[in-house]
Amino acid sequence: MIINTEKISKNVTVTHIPDDKFKAGYISVYFASPRTRQSVSNNVLLSRVMTTACQKFDTPLKLDKELENLYDAELFPISEPMGQYHIMGFRIKIVQEDYISENITDKALDLLGEIISHPLVEQDGFNEKYFKLEKNRLLQIIASDINDKVSYSRIRANELMFAGSAQGIRASGYKEEVEKITPKALYEYYKKLINSSKINISFAGKFDIDNAGKKIEQIINHEPQVEKVKEIEIIKQKPLEQFVEKMDVTQAKMVMYYTLGISDQDEDYYPFIVCNSVFGGGAHSKLFMNVREKHSICYSIISSIQKFTGTMSVYSAIEPKNYEKAVELIGEQMQDMKDGKITQEELNSAKKSYITALNTLKDRLSDMSDFFYRQSFTKSPKTIDEIIELIDKVTISDIIKVANKAQLCYKYLLTKN
Repeated sequence: MIINTEKISKNVTVTHIPDDKFKAGYISVYFASPRTRQSVSNNVLLSRVMTTACQKFDTPLKLDKELENLYDAELFPISEPMGQYHIMGFRIKIVQEDYISENITDKALDLLGEIISHPLVEQDGFNEKYFKLEKNRLLQIIASDINDKVSYSRIRANELMFAGSAQGIRASGYKEEVEKITPKALYEYYKKLINSSKINISFAGKFDIDNAGKKIEQIINHEPQVEKVKEIEIIKQKPLEQFVEKMDVTQAKMVMYYTLGISDQDEDYYPFIVCNSVFGGGAHSKLFMNVREKHSICYSIISSIQKFTGTMSVYSAIEPKNYEKAVELIGEQMQDMKDGKITQEELNSAKKSYITALNTLKDRLSDMSDFFYRQSFTKSPKTIDEIIELIDKVTISDIIKVANKAQLCYKYLLTKN
């Protein structure tokens, strides 16, 4: 598969991921802006408000009817963090033209153009009825993140570990920021975002990309003036800190962070991925097999990497009384990795798990679109097959080298009063 990416201006790119084995294709439009508390809160709300209605289709019912006319097309908001950026956008799923007898791509692009260029605005602000509806829904989502202690513990630990960095900013926004947003303020933010964001339009599926590109130039007919964004720093070392939070909970949640100082440009980056998989990346891992299964110390345990900071975290749900023992056992598993106590079977299982997850991306074109868009934020973007080849080359000695860079730097515990 050859992925085609073309710049149509300095800050606007078009990506085509050709694939003809699916009946449906996806067109995604991504706007990348600096990640702050305010921008995240605005972006999440904006993506929801703008996919509710627009000037031409000024009620949700009319917009749904237009989607129905496009052979039951589906429209989705996009909102997610990406390192020092936060992404706001829209995605439309349409049937491929091989299965119908009309140019549905142009019509889908026309609809996206209406949503992007002609939102439903009244008196210099977004339509108040739909604005209030989506604002209340977003506030409910933010509240649910707090009420769900699994979600809350991860969000809170991330905020504390990366305090002062874009990495520490919540993905779903902040209650106090969302509450301050008015229809007029959101419209002013929208105008600024459209004119100052890096823009990518992704076509995943079988598309006449030359014709679609001409249509895109009509929709995005301006050159965004993008401000320079400070990159998130790779953390090489950090003094050990601990934070204990008490609430009315039965099960305690703990999150631990390790610094490794590895960026996605380093030769150790793909060994870092496999190292994480061996350590705690799934049911095959040392943490799962030993801390959970062998010692029955936790209900769940998993590790993950934060690629933009070169760190690795461990999340676990435990009985409050088992906290110290869990920390000890997790430390023992890391020490075993540093000492080279890794079997070939563990290495093979770790690689297989990660490669299976990568290959699963090929089963959904929307996932492929997101994958290649995320790759555009790395200094050396790779295809799925290229990453699989690099993962397959990782050796036990590579993992030992990476593990010996790991330094425990933060422990967070949410426990009962």
